[in-house]
Amino acid sequence: MKNNSKTVSHLKSLGPCPASHDEESIRSLEKQIASLQEQLSIADSQVRILKSQIQARYHNEIRRINELYSLYKNQKRLKKEKRTEQKKRGKNYKEPIGLKTGAPEKPAISTSTQTSSHELKKLYREAVLQVHPDKYVNHSDQVSKRSLELTIHLIDLYQSGNLNKLKQIHHHIMSGNAMAVSNDAAATATAPDPAAMKEYLLNRISTLTDKLTEIKSSYFYNILSTCDNPAEFIDNMAAQFHIRIKQLELRTRS
Repeated sequence: MKNNSKTVSHLKSLGPCPASHDEESIRSLEKQIASLQEQLSIADSQVRILKSQIQARYHNEIRRINELYSLYKNQKRLKKEKRTEQKKRGKNYKEPIGLKTGAPEKPAISTSTQTSSHELKKLYREAVLQVHPDKYVNHSDQVSKRSLELTIHLIDLYQSGNLNKLKQIHHHIMSGNAMAVSNDAAATATAPDPAAMKEYLLNRISTLTDKLTEIKSSYFYNILSTCDNPAEFIDNMAAQFHIRIKQLELRTRS
């Protein structure tokens, strides 16, 4: 017994076991995701603020442009219909081949679309059964919260019809990684399937990177990154709105 207690004491003195290579890789990927999410949140917030400032400053001009543009589109449609009627009154007019004057036929639903819809429903049902909050009623608050987040995410993907992303989260859930929640907030939970976990995290990094690139490539973010004084730039936009309104007024003049 004394030898056993000495062995236990010796093991305790060595401290916790070093993290495996998989755990280190997962932790590194999670840090990259956290960094990307922070950058995305900041960039998105900055763009939203700039858009709201422009909207508040030029709400009358924007409304006028929208009204004129709708009028312009309607006038173009009426002119096209008028030209078609004039051609029909012509002596040698022939109905364009393939043009049907009756009620438009409903487009046939392709086999691939039906297959995708069936697969979408199947994947959604399988995944939601694994993480539905009712299944984790008696678990910790952290686990219950994770379950609810995953269920909401699945519903969003199903309603949007995004099959590729639903496949990714389905694989993540079915591998057991999605519900691998650590009791220690500072620690990374041990993934039941490290390879699948790394694949999921890499896909997540790719998605976040694409979103961040899209925002940073936008017109509004370009204003923020190139103008020393965005407020002054907003003031100078008055001339652009004035020119656009004049152009549309000329085009819509009867």
